[in-house]
Amino acid sequence: MPNDLEAERKALAKQRREIEREREALKRERRDLDRDKDKKKKKKRSRHDDDEPRKRHRSEAAPLPSLATYAPPQLYRDQVQSTNFQQALQRFTQPPPVAQKFGGHEQANYLRCGVCGADCSGEAAFKQHIASKKHRNRSRGLGFAGLAPNAAGAIPPLKDPELRRAALQYGHDPDSSKAPSVSAPTSTKKNVVSGPWAPPTTFVRVEGSALLRAKAAVESIGDDVGSSSGDEQVRQRSHQKNVAKVPAKALSEPLRDVRRSLPVFEHRSGLLEALASLTSEAPCLVVEGETGSGKSTQVPQYILEEACATGKAVDVVVTQPRRIAAIGVADRIANERGEQCGDVVGYAIKGEARLSPRTALTLCTTGVALRRLQEDGLEGVTHVIVDEVHERSLESDFLLLALAQLLKTRTDLRIVLMSATMPGEAVQKYFGSKCPSVRFPGRAYPVHALYLEEALSVTRHVVHPARDWHKSSAKSERIQKRLADVERNGGLKNLQLLPRDPHECRRRGLPVDLDENILNVDLVCDLVEWFSLKCSGDVDVAIADSERRQPPRASSTPLATLVFVAGVQDIDDVLQGLRRSGRFDPNWLRPLHGSLPPDDQRRVFEVPPPGICKVVVATNVAETSITIPDVGFVVDAGRVKEERYDPQRHMASLDDVYVSRSSAKQRRGRAGRVRDGLCVHLMPRVAVERAGEEGCLETHSQPEVRRVALDQLVLRLKALPEGVVPGKTAAEACAALPEPPDPESVQIAATSLMSIGALEKLPDKEDEVLTDLGAVLARLPVDARLGKLCVLGCVFDGCLDAALTVAAALGNRSPFLSPLERREQADASKRAFCAYDGGPSDCGHSDLLCIRNAYDAYEDAGRNKYDFARERFLGIKTLQLIGLLKRQLLEALAQAGLVRNAPRTLRARDVEYLGKSYGDTDGVRAALASYRRSQPPPPPSDAVVASLVSAALFPQVAYVKAPLSKKTKNPCSPENLKLEIRDPRGVESEPQSASVHPSSVRGRLNGSHWPSPYCCFHEKVRTTKVYVRDATPTPPLAPFLLTGNNLEGETTLVLDGWLKCVVEGGSVVRDFRDVVSRKVSDLLSGKDLGNDGTALLSGLEALSALEASSLPEKYKRQPPPPKKKVARKSVNSKWRTKQRQARRRSHYVSGGSHYGPW
Repeated sequence: MPNDLEAERKALAKQRREIEREREALKRERRDLDRDKDKKKKKKRSRHDDDEPRKRHRSEAAPLPSLATYAPPQLYRDQVQSTNFQQALQRFTQPPPVAQKFGGHEQANYLRCGVCGADCSGEAAFKQHIASKKHRNRSRGLGFAGLAPNAAGAIPPLKDPELRRAALQYGHDPDSSKAPSVSAPTSTKKNVVSGPWAPPTTFVRVEGSALLRAKAAVESIGDDVGSSSGDEQVRQRSHQKNVAKVPAKALSEPLRDVRRSLPVFEHRSGLLEALASLTSEAPCLVVEGETGSGKSTQVPQYILEEACATGKAVDVVVTQPRRIAAIGVADRIANERGEQCGDVVGYAIKGEARLSPRTALTLCTTGVALRRLQEDGLEGVTHVIVDEVHERSLESDFLLLALAQLLKTRTDLRIVLMSATMPGEAVQKYFGSKCPSVRFPGRAYPVHALYLEEALSVTRHVVHPARDWHKSSAKSERIQKRLADVERNGGLKNLQLLPRDPHECRRRGLPVDLDENILNVDLVCDLVEWFSLKCSGDVDVAIADSERRQPPRASSTPLATLVFVAGVQDIDDVLQGLRRSGRFDPNWLRPLHGSLPPDDQRRVFEVPPPGICKVVVATNVAETSITIPDVGFVVDAGRVKEERYDPQRHMASLDDVYVSRSSAKQRRGRAGRVRDGLCVHLMPRVAVERAGEEGCLETHSQPEVRRVALDQLVLRLKALPEGVVPGKTAAEACAALPEPPDPESVQIAATSLMSIGALEKLPDKEDEVLTDLGAVLARLPVDARLGKLCVLGCVFDGCLDAALTVAAALGNRSPFLSPLERREQADASKRAFCAYDGGPSDCGHSDLLCIRNAYDAYEDAGRNKYDFARERFLGIKTLQLIGLLKRQLLEALAQAGLVRNAPRTLRARDVEYLGKSYGDTDGVRAALASYRRSQPPPPPSDAVVASLVSAALFPQVAYVKAPLSKKTKNPCSPENLKLEIRDPRGVESEPQSASVHPSSVRGRLNGSHWPSPYCCFHEKVRTTKVYVRDATPTPPLAPFLLTGNNLEGETTLVLDGWLKCVVEGGSVVRDFRDVVSRKVSDLLSGKDLGNDGTALLSGLEALSALEASSLPEKYKRQPPPPKKKVARKSVNSKWRTKQRQARRRSHYVSGGSHYGPW
């Protein structure tokens, strides 16, 4: 035993000698570094510098510890002095806790500055650090600016009274160990003013022809006072009053036996009795029928048939969550009545409607119902049936809230809520607990479920190393890096269902090298071929093959296959893979997603000839409400595209995530609607069966109201009739929703609407009310910002067609195609639509104007437009959807009385007919020209269109930071060009850095091709890093001319308190802005703007063409004020000054041990 103790003593002595040598080496290295610093930063100080503390370069260095720090622990000394040798030896053999060293002190006790990131060994050193110049510059003049977790991940509590008091004033809990939210500035520039970040001040000189044209516009329009039309009733929207009507009797009942075989038929009398028992106290009926019961098609018909038999006038509105569901249910009901859709039974969706004066039953989407509620309060409607209530989307929650409030004034209205699983809490919250309910079973056939393990077994699939979904592929590495960056930046945490241990994967029969974030197209195609070809499209044969038993005899008619994937790109990949196999008829490989036109969506219901296998590849639009009768096999990829929105950063993202267990169950049920079915989930069995546990699926999806932007929701809430929505503010109204959103998100949405002039707060009250502009924007079928673009197009004569094109393009997907095998040619064709001309005011090299030019070229091609679109890699269907939305916007603007000389009865179908008669165009330009009383003006310049776009998208404006190269002095490369974006809340002291999206036409331009210091954008997304989409250079004066709520100053213009520009000749800018504001007010109030608007457009073109230049020296620095003569100080005053300086020096020098032994 003594020998062991002696060995331990020798080891400790050796360790102390090594530590002493290490200390000496550190001291020598530190002296060398300080010597080099002194040589570089040597500065002669004068006697006038005594008021400032002398800068010590070693003030922030970690002090060397004393030798006592390395003394043997107390536990060891106790063992040596102990009389009980065995007990002391037992205590000694227990290893003491090892503390990591950093400069001789434990890492857990270090204080790390939240701004500078400097580590301080104690509170005295930390006080010395926050008094230094370096910290003052970085913290914008603050002293204590927060603490960050140190190297050990801890924030020690504060004990010093001064530090505790400063921490409380800053908002940091001195006793807490949690990291505060400190936004650490990275700039080290001197003399930076503290406060929210703002872009640098720009300079524009208005002179010459631009000044004359702007003054001429102001003077000519100033004399032209708008006149009222005189008849206020004419200025209001004209529409035929909707009244209920007695429905006509069905012509025939060709599907009578089918209807009687449905489970809901046995409860027909109970349903009608429950409907008749509804009163004003209990106006809602709850219908809970399982999948396959027939409630969606039969309950509305029962109401029609009862009204026809009793002679009662009714008008029934049935809402569906998706367009394809509304169309499919309407067609089915019309077929069961033996009539054409659009007579007694019709539908209305966005962009299409089949209605007539005889229509008594209207199938529509939830959005269409909300718009009708907003316009006329569902005038004449007697029954509202809300189907698929359990989905709880943003619009369905909004509709339930509005209907519950509407019942207070409409006692004759009856509500029917239908779903397979009824959310009872929503019904009790809005409609009370006295509402009657009817429940009946469904007719769902059994569906056999297989999972990823069985899918790999039956297909004998092996992940090929050359495929994208292999973990070693470049795409997989890129996605993994992006997901890691998103998670590190506070984004959505990626869910992984496959075990990370390869041995566990092999034990459970799961793939080892599969990247689950990428769709395995080969596996999906193998499953489709296995069922359709090997198993002859028979469910019983497929189940027997999966269980390795003798299969029965296959049927002669193969069943169809339905494949669920996440997005449109996955649909194209799967269909392309099936076509490459050559074993399927290409005519019966059908896509299904929300962007398809209604006619193409109906094709999935067609029945193929005998012996032909039909395969439908769909997104989640096929989960509910629709039934494809011949589907017997479902392949569920288990992924879905979910829109998410970060209101703090105004950033949207479309994330590819796993579905919830409830969604997986809905997808599985699509195979058992008319016969026994089979479903394969491409997920591990455990992840589905143990949903809700860690590492498994979620039981339900997150409510949509908590993950999307709320601007449109707030706008629609405030546009509803008075009394329909509770509360006076947007926050109070949204708090009444079943799933209330974050109040801060609601406030940010309201602030965004105020910035574009759609919402205003009354001065003496807290009420938030819609402005005249907001009332118009709420009626347009696009986002509020895009609606403002259309209104500005109405103000400036000749700009409406271009504004409608840009707004419709942003309301749809991009028309540019990029096939994999011809991607370079497609990119070259895209950039050819907006060649850069090198002018100082050129704004045409923009994503939005590029789409405008491509669409105009497509329209000018006439009868050859389809060949032109194929040659230039343009999506024909997308261009057609843009034209359709343009006509709808023109109809809405005409009904609001905003289109010059156009009647309010203008309809989109009339514009379409006019376009087909004049060169096969969309008809908008032809309609606008037909209502003009003079020659149409020339098309607006790119700078004018860019100005209108920037005014609509404000404050989504970025400052272009493109410095010259430090070495070569060449223009900034595209990779180094940054866009600095102001915090939407206006509180952060540093801007957010972003880049132009690689797909943008400006993505390859260097700094010399950015003529303006500003750039507006439509949305900000985060993938591998933060990108902006649809970037458009903004003329420097455009925001000051057309947008913002408050403009201050005469020469130095300040917009909304943060955007500054020095304008020589700024008075004409303010006058022009006042004229535009008055014209917008006249337009919205119904006054006639006159026939000649060329002067206003000419003034805008002149001011938009001006370029920004460097700020002159006289505006950079104001001359210092003259010094006042002061009396000579007395002796006592000098003595007090010396005492104050001495105390200040002693304050910084105190705690001299922190400077080390020097």
